[in-house]
Amino acid sequence: MNPRTLFSALGFATLLMVGCGVDDIMPEITINNPKENDVFETGDTIRAQLQFSDNEALSQYKIDIHGNHDGHGHGKGQAALPAWDTLVIGDLEGSAGTIDAEFIIPANILPGPYHMTVFALDLNGNESNQSRAIVFVNNTDTVAPQVILSSPTNGATLSSNFNITGSISDFLTNGNAAGELHQIEITVEPAGGGTEIVVALYDNTDEINAVWDAGTGSFSATGLDFPSNTESGNNILSLKVWDRYFNQSKATVSIVVN
Repeated sequence: MNPRTLFSALGFATLLMVGCGVDDIMPEITINNPKENDVFETGDTIRAQLQFSDNEALSQYKIDIHGNHDGHGHGKGQAALPAWDTLVIGDLEGSAGTIDAEFIIPANILPGPYHMTVFALDLNGNESNQSRAIVFVNNTDTVAPQVILSSPTNGATLSSNFNITGSISDFLTNGNAAGELHQIEITVEPAGGGTEIVVALYDNTDEINAVWDAGTGSFSATGLDFPSNTESGNNILSLKVWDRYFNQSKATVSIVVN
């Protein structure tokens, strides 16, 4: 059974055993470390310091660390490093407890934003959670890609079946060519502000190689169409690029959607 499912199943089973429903107060969790938005290098160690309390008796805790890359593939692109995902479940006793846990961050994972979520379960099946946003960096590559949009040009009017051309180059911190990307995304949003809409997304090796030449840097995407909910009139078209270490850049142009 998946340990995430196990934790909830244990809570539900305990609740059934207690049966009386007298205690509906959730356990309290205090995350003393890490702090919100703490930054760690890959290969470093996270030293988590956690406090738990309950009005009656604690049962279990769970610590879940996972990527928070917000729709940008979560490391699923074949050319990208994998996102890290780890889970620890342990027992608690009494009405209060402290847990010190260490997590060694793998050296070769997708950097960027992550969540550490801590759960607590009491003997009556009440469950609570607290989260921290944390960030991982990899000093092998802290350099964002260089992105240029050649066409369309500012003020161009576009409708269906349009093309984009430009160039994308990417280098490691030591100056060597990176040779791989994580994701390329083309978006459009109203010039006066509004909802950003994804026009096209390239997040695996075959699609990226089909539109981007790592040797020359040339980029092209053809036969693009605006989604049906795109607003007509003045818009901002963006070409966004993430490298395999999740450094991100974009190039933008003002267009008119017809």
